Amino acid sequence: MRRHHDIPTNRQPLTKPLAMRCCLALLTTLLVLATASIGEQADTAFAAADDAPLAEEATEESAVGDRLLIIHDSVILGARTRIEATFPETDVNYIGFGGLRVGPAAELLAARTDLLADQVVVEIGTNYLGSQKLFRTELDRLMGLMVDVEHVIWLTAGRYSPRMDAVNEEIRAAARRYPNLQIAEWGPLSDINGEYTWGDGIHLQPGGADAITELIRAHLEGEVPWNRIPVGRIGLLRDGRKAVTVRGWATNPDLGRAAMVRLTVDGELVAKKLTHRKRAKLAQDLNVDVVDLGFEFKLNLPDGTHDVCIEANNFDGLPPLVMHCRTIELQHSPLGALEQVVAKSDGDVVRGWATDPDRNKPVVIQIRQSDASGDATGEIVASGRASRTRKADPDGPATRFALKVPQGTNGYCVVARNLLAGTDTTLGCRD
Repeated sequence: MRRHHDIPTNRQPLTKPLAMRCCLALLTTLLVLATASIGEQADTAFAAADDAPLAEEATEESAVGDRLLIIHDSVILGARTRIEATFPETDVNYIGFGGLRVGPAAELLAARTDLLADQVVVEIGTNYLGSQKLFRTELDRLMGLMVDVEHVIWLTAGRYSPRMDAVNEEIRAAARRYPNLQIAEWGPLSDINGEYTWGDGIHLQPGGADAITELIRAHLEGEVPWNRIPVGRIGLLRDGRKAVTVRGWATNPDLGRAAMVRLTVDGELVAKKLTHRKRAKLAQDLNVDVVDLGFEFKLNLPDGTHDVCIEANNFDGLPPLVMHCRTIELQHSPLGALEQVVAKSDGDVVRGWATDPDRNKPVVIQIRQSDASGDATGEIVASGRASRTRKADPDGPATRFALKVPQGTNGYCVVARNLLAGTDTTLGCRD
């Protein structure tokens, strides 16, 4: 006969208010809240199962085995009925309650290692406290208790908050440290289907309970290959005088060929190409057959701070996976200021300073007629070069200028001319 167990514990849930809020959200969406005693001190853990029709129970012998342990927070609570119907011949044990975090989960498992089975499913990460280093330490503590488990499946977290990016980054990175750990990508799957979770982006609707159960089943029964997650890094992000160079490596171990790398800047796709540079030593370190792991992009980007990321396509039906991001700050356009305008009978004299971060030469200064809106779009009426007299900016050779505006010029702008990357800089205008 099938038996399903909740681990007893004498710990009070550390985030009970969060668990209560989670359960109230489920209650308002026709999910049933159930409470159970979890220890000698009658502590309360929270369990929930939706009342939608169950999926048909399996009729063939399952590859899961006789025992299965699931370590979870409130997300799995909404799918337990479906999980149990999917594995009717399996003795399913649970360690979990709403609000559970990785550290407390490790403590609970340490007290009940007798529940460990050949296959363990972990769904924890939603209650992240904000310290990526602490999460990594607690994850390693939990995985350290499961080094003898044949197959550990860890579900990535749904991205209800940008904070979950750090959680999923650590979960995916752990798969490279623990050979028995396989990642199940619930996070991207829940993100692309808004009908899987309720309004909080966390807890499961009936369709989400079916989907997460199917995801778990596919991994437990070996339908999803291990190492399916693409990995890569930006090794070089360099600002040049004419372009930004992005260089790094990427691989998808399941493909057995070069990976398609997608480059995004500030969240927008700007380029994509196959890896093509040979990295034989890296391929050996990663234990992959493909040696063409390297890539290089050249970009023209405007001045400012930019987030540059590399993505790769994940397995069927899931959006591209962000593998690594770096930030770059660019300043190519000339810098300077119009400091003084001296009106004279034969024409104004304008004075100021200007420098171009890309060039170790004096900047060309132009006087351009302005249009009705005051923009420097008109004819160049005078020009000259600034001279090096003082360093006004630490990023380049500061140069000063003094330029005569032709008599009778009505409406003009003083412009520092750009020659390489960047654009001309208007230092000031006069009517």
